[in-house]
Amino acid sequence: MKIGALYALLSVITWSIISVITRFCLLNYEANILVFASMQIFAGGVALLLIRKPVTTEGWKAGVGYSWLYTLLQIFRNFFLAAVYLYITSTETSLLINIEVVVTAILAYIFFKRKPHSSDIVGMLVITVGIILFIRTLPEAIQLRVSILVSLAVLASCTRAIVVEKTTIASPNTSVRQKCGISGFTMFWGGTSVMLFLILIALVEHYFAKELMAIPFSMLYLPKLTEIFHPMTIIAACVTGFLLTSLSTYLYYATLQTATAETFMTFRAFQPMLTFGLEAWIAVYSIDLRPDLDTRDYILACIIILGSFLILIMPPKRVEENRSKQYMTD
Repeated sequence: MKIGALYALLSVITWSIISVITRFCLLNYEANILVFASMQIFAGGVALLLIRKPVTTEGWKAGVGYSWLYTLLQIFRNFFLAAVYLYITSTETSLLINIEVVVTAILAYIFFKRKPHSSDIVGMLVITVGIILFIRTLPEAIQLRVSILVSLAVLASCTRAIVVEKTTIASPNTSVRQKCGISGFTMFWGGTSVMLFLILIALVEHYFAKELMAIPFSMLYLPKLTEIFHPMTIIAACVTGFLLTSLSTYLYYATLQTATAETFMTFRAFQPMLTFGLEAWIAVYSIDLRPDLDTRDYILACIIILGSFLILIMPPKRVEENRSKQYMTD
């Protein structure tokens, strides 16, 4: 549990850094969110391929299918989160994303038959109530849009956690670096494929928009050619993808090698605090990304974080007979 908890905490720190940097790039460089998300995945795949270790044919067959699904979910997650950053701050987003604790517990019960303990249920109820009340404090014009985007991002993220755990169960002898090699392959080609698709759509829009497109591209977040080949977007996305997305993926696999998806998601309680600290620190250097929170917001944030801490500090005595040894973490 200790090493899994450490990896989980390092993952959350990395996610906090990525969220702040991504939002800064989207707001200051006018980057298209689909382009940014896809290039991050592509660059992350390149970095993972550089640190890969050879994998057996059996290990490849057991993991590559899951890895393609992981990559697709990663692209969806990055895209929906980036879309949320257009409406609210990274700190507010990280608070709402804590609903992952609840969704992951539900998915873990469906796929692994792991029943949450009563203390877990109390924590999940507290998180859910806090998040609903927090959404109600947002401007009415964006409440529905933010709720939908957060829900889609959470569903992609939680499903991804289940996919990684299933991968570990399916190929328990595959090391973290071997898994990174498989993911690097799918992330590289997945990111490349999405970018080629976006370029094709942008070409169609450029030459045939008036004849074929009744809906403006901006409504679908689809990029124009100028947005795809925007220098600052390419540089920022590739740098963050190569350095941070790859690190996040490595830590993600390392965490779920020794801890359950529920344990990992519970450590998300630390992300809002870390994200707020980063945004406040950046604000000192005249880059004002600090969220404008009032007393009510702080109270609701404490309620959401408290729900996760209730799960962390009151680990239940569960029956472990039916679990794989890799997941005996409570």
